[in-house]
Amino acid sequence: MTVALSGTDLSDEVRDELELDQQPAPEADNTAADADSLKAIWEARENVRRRKDEYEDLKEQARSAKKEWEDAVDQLGSTIDARTRSLPLFDRNQGPAEQPEQPPAPETRQEKQSWRDVRLDSLSAAGLTSNRLKTLASAEIETIGDLVDFQGKHGETWARQIKGFGAKAREVLDDALDAFWADQNGRAAAANDHERR
Repeated sequence: MTVALSGTDLSDEVRDELELDQQPAPEADNTAADADSLKAIWEARENVRRRKDEYEDLKEQARSAKKEWEDAVDQLGSTIDARTRSLPLFDRNQGPAEQPEQPPAPETRQEKQSWRDVRLDSLSAAGLTSNRLKTLASAEIETIGDLVDFQGKHGETWARQIKGFGAKAREVLDDALDAFWADQNGRAAAANDHERR
C-alpha cells in the first residue's frame, strides 16, 4: 500500500504503518536461517551415523580379538598340560634302586566306578564357585564321570566347547580334581596297609 502524501498531512499512526510496510519482509531472513539450521542438523546427524558405524566396527573387531585371545590362552593351557603330564619312563628316580611297591588289591567293578558318581559340587576347592559349576552344568557336566566323558568326546580342547569356561576356570577344576585323586590314592594306600597287617 503506497500513498503519495506529504509528510505533514499524515497522522503519526499512518506514518508508522507506512514505515512498517517499507521494512524488509522478516520471512526471507527466517528462511535462510532455517536452511542453515537444517544443514547443520543434517551434518551433525551424518557425523553421529558415521561415528556409530565406526563404533560398531571396532566393537566387532574387539569381540573377534577377544575370542582369538581366549583361544590362544586355551591353546597355551593345552600345550602346557601336554608337556607336564606324567612320563613314567622319565620320571623314575635315578638314585639307588627302590623296592617296588606292591600292586594295590584288585578292586571290584563297583569300587572302580564309584568315582564317576562323585558330584563336582562336592569337591572342595577354592575358586570352584557356584557360577563355574552352573557353567559346567549347562553343558550337562555335574559329576566326575560326566566330565571324563565330555573330555573323551572333545579331547584336549574340551574347555573351549563350554561357553564362559576359560583357562582360569579349567585350572581351578584341575586343582580340585588333583586334590580329589590325591585323597582317593591316600585312602587306597591306607586300605592296603591295613590289609597287609
